[in-house]
Amino acid sequence: ELFSSLDNAVETLKKTKEQLAVYRQAVLKEAFEGIDETIPMGEIATMIDPQPSHRTPPEFENGIPYIGIGDIDYSNKTVKFREARKVNPSVHEEHLQRYTLRNGDFIMGKIGTIGKPFRIPLPQNYTLSANVILIQPDIDKINPDYLFWQFSSSFVTEQLMNGKNETSQPAFGIQKARLLKIKICSQQEQEKIIGHIQEKISICENIEQTVNTALAQAEAMRQSILKEAFEGRLA
Repeated sequence: ELFSSLDNAVETLKKTKEQLAVYRQAVLKEAFEGIDETIPMGEIATMIDPQPSHRTPPEFENGIPYIGIGDIDYSNKTVKFREARKVNPSVHEEHLQRYTLRNGDFIMGKIGTIGKPFRIPLPQNYTLSANVILIQPDIDKINPDYLFWQFSSSFVTEQLMNGKNETSQPAFGIQKARLLKIKICSQQEQEKIIGHIQEKISICENIEQTVNTALAQAEAMRQSILKEAFEGRLA
């Protein structure tokens, strides 16, 4: 009986999360809808293959985190450094010579999970996996936040899905990524669009955080009910 009530509450919370995801996409669609001019991704951002050999380095005890899409907690916007594969510090040295991370950089999945942009944190005390592409926006041509939000929108997502479907295995190489069409406008207009998006998305994120907290509390309550049941304390 208690579980039935709890399950109903959890179902409502999950539906709320689904509605928030739909709302988020509606906000992004509206933000970029009136822009007609497009430019290839490769002209406004540097795109880097972090592990050009595409060979996953062997594990190394107490080594440097090797971060891929599977190591990202999108709900909490964090990287699971502890759980990530650890590699030899020499791999880190190679990566440091290949690229330097900057504020505004983000990654996208290119194998299995396609797209799904994520802003990566500083300092550069970790390495990036072969299953991601590093995207470094050219700040003289495009605002990094403007590019990130557009990359999260259906305009880019649909291009990624169409490109992925052209191959038998879900994949989206760096050459394809450089050809992605990006809607472009003046820097002033970009800043207006960013402000509009952030205002709406921040409301969405606050609600989502409340929902996530409630879901965690529901799971804790479930465990508490089971504990009391098997201790004979349920009336």
